[in-house]
Amino acid sequence: EERGLCWERVTANLTQVCIWQMDTSSAWVSWPAGVVNFHGAYQYWQWYITGGKAGIKPTGDMARLFELWDKLQVTTDEKERECIAREMTDLHAKNIWIIGTVGEAIQPVVVKNDFRNVPEELISTNSAQTPGNAQTAQFFIKQK
Repeated sequence: EERGLCWERVTANLTQVCIWQMDTSSAWVSWPAGVVNFHGAYQYWQWYITGGKAGIKPTGDMARLFELWDKLQVTTDEKERECIAREMTDLHAKNIWIIGTVGEAIQPVVVKNDFRNVPEELISTNSAQTPGNAQTAQFFIKQK
């Protein structure tokens, strides 16, 4: 389905299922896609961003997910943030709002021996703009 048509249907609440890319950090970086899966809950998202003036007020676990998101944004204690994130993840597992198809696939990268300063390991994600998160400005070719 073409992206424009997909979004037209999502915002008109005409989708029951939508396929979208998510990467390892999407859930916490790309609000709300990974957090509330607004492809299947766009009316809840509308309610949230309009302060209740549009959309549908979430209830139950979906309402709790929004509460946790708000709390996560202002919590500075690392342990508490981990607990909040865990509860959000548990709600997703319980409700199966998102069905993952492929996760954390290893992506080997071949680097020539004289090409240096390349990290041994790196999380490859669209939201981190890989390979930019590898500090590519620090790469260099060792002169012989």
